[in-house]
Amino acid sequence: MKNLLLCAYSFTLLLPGFGGEIFLSSAGPIRTVLEARDAARAAAKPVRIVIAEGTYQIPETLALGAEDSQVTWSGKNAIFTAGKLITGWTKSERGLWKATLPENAWEFAFPKKRSALFIST
Repeated sequence: MKNLLLCAYSFTLLLPGFGGEIFLSSAGPIRTVLEARDAARAAAKPVRIVIAEGTYQIPETLALGAEDSQVTWSGKNAIFTAGKLITGWTKSERGLWKATLPENAWEFAFPKKRSALFIST
């Protein structure tokens, strides 16, 4: 059994932009951060990605490289989340919250014998 205490974070990107704009919105044709990045890569530079208020799930690493230069991101109250949903939380006899994870659900950087991750808030 693996025990995991959950920690969530969010951040907002507020950067100035120039030139053309790509609109990222849960209601628009471009709905994900990855789609916005890819659209900006195909657009004439410089370009700005304008992020509508809301929460955006990032299902994989958002990799940025040289092809993303001259691309700025702007928005207000945009939250980016990533990770896997952990369900089945129970409170242990010591008062800690724990959840059982499927085998090989995650790879942690520390040895298998120490396969618990604790996060203090």
